[in-house]
Amino acid sequence: MTGPSARAVPKARRQAAPQTFSVKDALLRASCQLAQDPPPWITRPAKRGYMVARFALPLTCCPTGHMMRHAPGWKLGKLKGQCMALMSSQLESRPSCPLEGRPQVLVMRFSSVEPDGYADFGKIPVDCLKKLGFIVDDSPRRIELHQWTEKSAPRAGCVVVEVWSGR
Repeated sequence: MTGPSARAVPKARRQAAPQTFSVKDALLRASCQLAQDPPPWITRPAKRGYMVARFALPLTCCPTGHMMRHAPGWKLGKLKGQCMALMSSQLESRPSCPLEGRPQVLVMRFSSVEPDGYADFGKIPVDCLKKLGFIVDDSPRRIELHQWTEKSAPRAGCVVVEVWSGR
């Protein structure tokens, strides 16, 4: 159709096909990255004790604090449910009781976009650790929590959560 009455139809945007998240691939990429020296602005904490559990999550399950601030309750509930299901699926068995002392929790975000230093992207996974029985509470008195971001390739991001005994 031509002429002044013809409306231009916009071309459909080409969208990337959704990728399925692979825990195995995410943990492998994270291990390779952590085996290298970090850039000078990243300080990785010394790991204390022995590793109790390790989880890999997609970035969509770990939004930053400012992204969650204005989210409706149903959306937060859905995110927490997805995160809990993914973390549960990576466990062989749940702990019989919370870890004693002050366990160390490391939350590492691997992303091509670096959020603010206090973005609190580990809030949902740390809350799930409480529900799974690893920790009693997420207060500084009860756990030693460290969160930081490492650079990754676009569309290869993930969040890795490690729980250490702290002793």
